[in-house]
Amino acid sequence: MKKILFLGLFLFAALFASLGNTYACSCMMPADALSSLETSDSVFVGTVSRISEGSSKNKVLFDVQKTWKGVDTQTIQIETNNNSAACGYNFVEDQEYVVYAYENQDDVLGVSLCSRTAELTAENTDVQALNLGRNPGSEGEFCGGIANLQCSSGLVCDIKETYPDAGGKCTVQEEPTMCTMQYDPVCGVDGKTYGNSCTAGKTPVAYAGECSTPAKISELESTLNTKTLNLLNKNLANYKLKLSTKTEIEQNNINKLVLERVETAREDSVEKYSAPTQKNMLEKIINVLDLLKFRVAGML
Repeated sequence: MKKILFLGLFLFAALFASLGNTYACSCMMPADALSSLETSDSVFVGTVSRISEGSSKNKVLFDVQKTWKGVDTQTIQIETNNNSAACGYNFVEDQEYVVYAYENQDDVLGVSLCSRTAELTAENTDVQALNLGRNPGSEGEFCGGIANLQCSSGLVCDIKETYPDAGGKCTVQEEPTMCTMQYDPVCGVDGKTYGNSCTAGKTPVAYAGECSTPAKISELESTLNTKTLNLLNKNLANYKLKLSTKTEIEQNNINKLVLERVETAREDSVEKYSAPTQKNMLEKIINVLDLLKFRVAGML
């Protein structure tokens, strides 16, 4: 499985670079440890023993200490772009890392700055999650107790007992939402028309107004240059090919996760490129991401 979820992580950076000039690498928040394990081709803990620098890519040799997927040797070599602006990971010799690697089209293992790859420190909980087969502090996990176990960000420890050092479960705390009946239609990325943005709930809004997906796709495609559109179509074709090897449930879960990450990238772009001088560039980025949303939503 190559670059299934990584389309959501890397396509934004690739398309962003194709819009004209060269810009700094832009990444979305990586998935959790178990999701990253599922979508990576190789996952291991290793110490960097040698870095061979190249004109565009660095080759990094690891001594492998522990592996969860795709590695059955004591040493392994990966590639990464040689600078962070091109989403390359800046490895340091003799440092230990948790590595999430993917295979490129030439079946060479690579690592991007946008992956979950990170230095193995005391604060890094990935090894624990990978060993347990679950993410510590995730929804439904035990929390509190004598050890005062904490929940992941966005979750609260729901403790129903009142005795000292009682434990509970990590749950999502949501405020009740009261939506008005005002008809101000919006089109969700699922292709459905909602009465207003509130009634759309957790479904990301693609655009204001009732859904007319084919017409909107044509409109967005007309705003992109040939190079960008061809790159988008090529990546989507590879994405669909790899997705076809999964079960229907797996396909839907991956598509929904990609949609969430594209929506996050959209929100981050609006905030980051808000200056008047960046208006045209932001518009192009938004058009690419919106088109990507419609295409992926059409696979659900």
